Amino acid sequence: LIKKDHDLIRGHNRHGGHVHEVCICHRLAVYIENCIQRDEMLRQYNVDIEYNKNYYDSKTLSFDNEEVSVRPDILVHRRMKKDESIPQHYLVVEAMKNRGIDYYDKKKVVAFLKDQKYEYQFGLTVQFGCFNPITAQLFYLQGDELVCKNLYYPKE
Repeated sequence: LIKKDHDLIRGHNRHGGHVHEVCICHRLAVYIENCIQRDEMLRQYNVDIEYNKNYYDSKTLSFDNEEVSVRPDILVHRRMKKDESIPQHYLVVEAMKNRGIDYYDKKKVVAFLKDQKYEYQFGLTVQFGCFNPITAQLFYLQGDELVCKNLYYPKE
C-alpha cells in the first residue's frame, strides 16, 4: 500500500481534496485479497469492505447491553458458507485516517473476537497518517487472554 498507493495516504488529490478513508481501505482490501489468494487454506475466504450482514441478518454487536448495527471497514470471512473444518470469520479490520484509532474502534474489533456469533480469529486496527508511518495493532485470543501486538511501517 505504501509503495504503490502512497499518494492516497500522504496527501491531497490533484484537485486539492483529501482522499476518503474508504478509498484507502478498498486498496488495502485489494492487497489483502491478493495475499490470501497465494495460500490454499486462506483463498477460501472473501474480502469485503463495509460488509454489514451476518448471513441474512444485520451485523450487530452488543455494547453496554445494547445491540448496535456495525459495518467493519474490512472483513476476511466466508460469506454465506458454513464449513466446520475452517473458521467462518478470519480477520476484521478497523482503520482511521489522520487521527488515532479511538476506544470505540478497538472495542469493536475486540468484540468481534469474543462475540460467539462471529469469533473472528484476528482483529486489526490501522492508522494511516499523512506524515507518520502506518501504525497498527493486531489482536487475537490465546485461550481466554486477549493478546495485542503493535505493528509499525516502516518497521522500527
